[in-house]
Amino acid sequence: MRNSVILPQSNDDGKLLENAIYLHLRRYTDPSQKISYFYEGYECDFVIQCEEHTDALIQVCWTLCDIETRNRELRGLKTASEITGCRNCTIVTFDEEAELDYFGLKVKVVPAWKWLGKAIINR
Repeated sequence: MRNSVILPQSNDDGKLLENAIYLHLRRYTDPSQKISYFYEGYECDFVIQCEEHTDALIQVCWTLCDIETRNRELRGLKTASEITGCRNCTIVTFDEEAELDYFGLKVKVVPAWKWLGKAIINR
């Protein structure tokens, strides 16, 4: 429906992927968990919390090939991790998979097809 009302833009793929991840989180997170957004100078797309405990930090982007995009996504996770104390950090991309170390923070990079198949956030 969205695509029939809005003219396509070059950066729509990332927005559509982020929307798909959000909808998946809404369907499959435990009712006691809250999905929120983080912004403290840098952003983190999804913060999954249960009461005061942060269970997961998730960034979504189409690709990490561009160094500026990679650094932006990692900075957002690092900042959110420092403030929340959460070390469960993931970047969901269209098709990339890796494990990154960003200033001591371990970050899983997971392709969307794999993440969508098993991404039920558990404590």
